[in-house]
Amino acid sequence: MSKDEILEAYFNIIYVGPNIYGVESGAKYYFNKHVSDLSLAECAFLAGINRAPNSYNPFTEKDRSEKIASRCKTVLNKMLELKVIDSDEYEVAVAEVENGLHFSKGSFESQSNVYSYHTDALINEIIEDFSNKNLIPDEFATNYFVLSKSTIYSTQDNKIQEIVSNEFSKKKYIITSSTNTSATSQAAMVIIDQTNGQVVACQGGLGKKENSRVLNRATQSKRQTGSAIKPIAVLAPALEKKLITNSSMISDELTTFDDGTESGYSPINYDGYLGYIPLRRAVESSQNIPFVYIMQDLTPKTSIKYLKKMGISTLVDDDENLALALGGLVEGMTPLEFAAAYATIANDGIYIEPTFYTNVVSSDNEIILETSQKKRKVFSNSTAYLLKELLTQPVTGAKGTATYCAIPNIEVAAKTGTTNENYDRWLCGFTPYYTAVTWYGYDLNESIKYNGKNPAGLIWSEVMKDIHSGLSKKTFQAPNDVISTKICAKSRKGCY
Repeated sequence: MSKDEILEAYFNIIYVGPNIYGVESGAKYYFNKHVSDLSLAECAFLAGINRAPNSYNPFTEKDRSEKIASRCKTVLNKMLELKVIDSDEYEVAVAEVENGLHFSKGSFESQSNVYSYHTDALINEIIEDFSNKNLIPDEFATNYFVLSKSTIYSTQDNKIQEIVSNEFSKKKYIITSSTNTSATSQAAMVIIDQTNGQVVACQGGLGKKENSRVLNRATQSKRQTGSAIKPIAVLAPALEKKLITNSSMISDELTTFDDGTESGYSPINYDGYLGYIPLRRAVESSQNIPFVYIMQDLTPKTSIKYLKKMGISTLVDDDENLALALGGLVEGMTPLEFAAAYATIANDGIYIEPTFYTNVVSSDNEIILETSQKKRKVFSNSTAYLLKELLTQPVTGAKGTATYCAIPNIEVAAKTGTTNENYDRWLCGFTPYYTAVTWYGYDLNESIKYNGKNPAGLIWSEVMKDIHSGLSKKTFQAPNDVISTKICAKSRKGCY
């Protein structure tokens, strides 16, 4: 920042009275004027109180007139000494001080606007970016953007955000906790334009939002992922490493895996075991055993490397085990990072760090902050397409877990997720247009009972169908190096 920018920021954030920041607000509070209309003596008052504003406040029962006059004269004497004012200006200002400054307390309108969850996230991102860029405390950065009258360019799509907010306000999704009557079920959703990483909508809670900058579950709550992790932790890296193909056959039988412990790792399927099955079938109904077999060949260490490349920052050393295949994590993931990882698949294997804004422009029309998104190639275009094609199975397959997510004339890829005890429900998916992730559960773990249905999936379906209404027909396009051929169901060889 230049000296002028630092000075401007200082004038905009300086504390000048009880919950009053900035010289413009100070002028309004003490004199009921704009700062540009203040006299030299009045300016000297504002300039002199910064070390202890409340001790110079004239609007108290204690008479502080002598203290105020003395401080104003000190400021004026220094201005004369530095030759920023001449003797005539000095004499006029001192006379005004000695006659008593005319204080007139201005009124302030309370801030009644309640920002969307997207705007909450945008503010947090800007404060963090501005703070890191200029090596200043978050509090300083916060006050600067609240008071500097900068113009912020958001990535929010107002139409999409409204659709999401309206869906989340429906009472049918709100269930009172069985253990705490003051708590209810909650949900979160993030929608990303996968081509540029811009978050077009974000919702961090159910019901009407009453306040700004409250807990945003979409960006701040880390939750267990369940089976929704399978595409990014297992399928993507295994396809890239050529350990599997879309026509692979995998065992789905009760198995105890050697994980280095005495008892071993014995995952279960919730809907029985199917024997030796195609990978497509395993994805379609989310069988567990096949994914642990793949993880065993892939290794958790390799899986974690890919997850980190897709922006997952919450992984710890203890996550390096076979349970990673089924979402057995120490900390879990935020819906935002989960959405960005799925967007990597939708964006042909290219990860783009998600953002809630593009740039910030000062009142002088100068760009003072631009988003800086990390971008990297995580896996090939062909791997991405194969995975897209696999993930249509839960939507189109006869045993699919997300058949209700189908959108007319739009190809949909989706994966459900459920954690132990039914604490968390997920729907993660994308179309050629948008990537969306929805979570549903309780802030404090509690089993979800929603008529045997996946409420996260129902929200995802309603929102995405509304968003895509009227959009042109679109499907996932295969790259030139992907060859399609018929495979014999018995021999698993090509049929010609």
